[in-house]
Amino acid sequence: MAQFANIPLSKTAPVIDSQEIWNVENVGNRPTIMHNNIPIVPLFFYNRGYDVETVTDGITQMLTKEGVSLHIIDCPINWGNETYGNLVERIKAIKSINPNAYFLLRLYLWAPAKWGKLYPDEIVHTENGTVYQGPFACSSFSSQKWIDQTLARIDNTFLFMKKNNIYDDVIGVITCAGGSGEWNLWSYKPANTSDKEITNVADYSPVMKKYLSSWLEKKYTSIESLNAAYKMQLKSFDAVPIPSESIMRGKGSREWFYSPDTPSTIQAQDYSQAYADSVADAMLIFSARIRKITKGKRIIGTWFGQHLQATYGGSWGAHKNGYLAENRILNSSDIDLVMTPPLYITIYGGGSGAMQNFQDVWQRHGKFCLYEMDTPSHLLITRFKPEEWLHQDMRSTYWGVNGKPYKLRRLPYTLDETLTLYRRAFGICMIEGLGMQFWDMEGRRRKLPRGVFYDHPVIVNEFSKMKKFFKESLKHSRESVAEIAVIWDNEAIKYTRPMSNDYQTDILIRRKNVITSQIEALNHCGAPYDTAYLSDIGNLPEYKLYIFLNVWHLSDKQIELIHTKLANEGSSAVWIYASGYADNDTLDINRIEKVTGISVHKLPAGKTNMRETPDASKLGIKPFSTASTSIANPRFALAIEKQSEIVIWGEEPETKLPLAGMRKMPGGWTSYYTTAAPLTAQTWADIARTSGCHIYTEPGIYLRINKSYIMIHGASTNKTDVILPNVCNAIDIFSGKTVSENSNKFTIEPKGKNFFTSILYLEK
Repeated sequence: MAQFANIPLSKTAPVIDSQEIWNVENVGNRPTIMHNNIPIVPLFFYNRGYDVETVTDGITQMLTKEGVSLHIIDCPINWGNETYGNLVERIKAIKSINPNAYFLLRLYLWAPAKWGKLYPDEIVHTENGTVYQGPFACSSFSSQKWIDQTLARIDNTFLFMKKNNIYDDVIGVITCAGGSGEWNLWSYKPANTSDKEITNVADYSPVMKKYLSSWLEKKYTSIESLNAAYKMQLKSFDAVPIPSESIMRGKGSREWFYSPDTPSTIQAQDYSQAYADSVADAMLIFSARIRKITKGKRIIGTWFGQHLQATYGGSWGAHKNGYLAENRILNSSDIDLVMTPPLYITIYGGGSGAMQNFQDVWQRHGKFCLYEMDTPSHLLITRFKPEEWLHQDMRSTYWGVNGKPYKLRRLPYTLDETLTLYRRAFGICMIEGLGMQFWDMEGRRRKLPRGVFYDHPVIVNEFSKMKKFFKESLKHSRESVAEIAVIWDNEAIKYTRPMSNDYQTDILIRRKNVITSQIEALNHCGAPYDTAYLSDIGNLPEYKLYIFLNVWHLSDKQIELIHTKLANEGSSAVWIYASGYADNDTLDINRIEKVTGISVHKLPAGKTNMRETPDASKLGIKPFSTASTSIANPRFALAIEKQSEIVIWGEEPETKLPLAGMRKMPGGWTSYYTTAAPLTAQTWADIARTSGCHIYTEPGIYLRINKSYIMIHGASTNKTDVILPNVCNAIDIFSGKTVSENSNKFTIEPKGKNFFTSILYLEK
């Protein structure tokens, strides 16, 4: 175990200079990767594998022929592997094929399991003291020993690159730590089958306890202040325990929301914030060191802020992943790039392929977003039987469930379907100003002769086309034309109990019926939208419609700011479920009325069904029906007997209880409030139209659009009519055909395909 001995950490980082400058700057209102002050086309190939034979196989040569020069490759820091995974050999071998190749390194910062055995107090523990058993040490993010030893090894990694003359070939790094390298709290694998406990929310390691004590002392300054809040009689901050899993999950509380002023709530909130700060500390310490080493001439990236995927585990996923310190990452000058895969339940044909984070937020804070495209092509099904596949979920979603076809299959069957899905991903990236990483995952991980995703002449030829179109797009305006803003509170989890199945999940992604889920419904309503965090609302431009997804905790100051903005713009707002229900002291349904202008009363816990009322047509809202799949606690209904000026547009079908209403507010803005979600794509289109937003297509079609380009994606064989707000020439970029000349209307004809993607340049 000599290789795990402590490495002295220099107080001053080594500095490596270079003539090559890679950074991120705003170009056309979008963060853009720059090389020596020139914007580049951000199409990357994730060239996975540690051996030279794999990374220089046929797929690398085919892609090189198509002009792909940007590679993402793995780089483990040295915990005994002095070759850094054959880093020099891999880079030089790829450069021998493509002299113009450059490399973005996935810098793996985790320590091996043997390191954890040497330092058992430095790795994640369960509540009963059990530690993780697996290939990695699963270091606690609060471990200063792990941080210092990692910093020393980061220094050595860059010195190694400089010594071996590969540093100038490197664009930068993406720091990887935690579960799957995405800064998630490590999963816990029981040492034996009888041990069923798992670390669902908290890290009970000795170093995390020490970190929490220090964090609490900074917050409360005196033990007397902490005792008053916690209703305890502790003698020192060192005596403060990490809250139990029962407290962290809010067991014993009937409501989904924490009661803000109770001691157990305060303990849980303090731990979640402290843990999040430990994640941010580690990430920012490493990034700052790399910034100094590289003199600011290399890009630094990370995985973070994947709120949509985190909701799969209810709100506990966001607690575990440290998102309560997300603003520290957003506002850091040492983070340039954030990467995320697509939201997996949206990658079916006709779906949106949405990212797992809110990319507009990251772009607004100057961060470049990289979209990880890891959807297999049709080659997977043509070459291998399902029992040979690595991933069980692929078998079920591709072949069907229990022998029955899965109606929203994730994988393409044919070459046409492959091209359609890959063009959708490309359209998202080009129009939204994102980069794209193509990951040849399945073939190489299973050591097949060649990757099964891209080694097809028609597929690889797509890369040269994408590169050409992306380069052209950099010359045109990429400004958003959205008239709708979707607002997400990334701190709302602080006020909700971490649950495996909760109403937040239901509102957002409804796993049992993703066609009508909230994210997909918004993506298919026929009008584009921008996303923003609640904390940024005072800095947003004007929109005609604001959709507040989860603003369940609002201060009086925030309410005043939002109302003033809505009044000044004469906009509409849609409030979902429990808007304003919590403040720092209480849970109070009267605050919902203060926020929405519509009074409510509580209902017993249960699932919520809603359909339109006869008066819905007065607001232009067409018939709809929506039902939740999880229990909301509490539920709400409108107290309409108090307010005759409210138009009721949604009700519970059997009881006729009013569940959604609209009110023209005295300040000149319009308030839509619904206690039930998710709403359908048609309902969102109806509300948007009534709010004065331009509707481009009928609901059911996914579109992305900026000032210069529009992408239309759908799963229908019917014609799709598109209406633009202005006259222009619409030119299909892949076929080169002019679809519409000097007009604001055109029609897309799918030609009988199961699903289609059209990307058009809008020539003014």
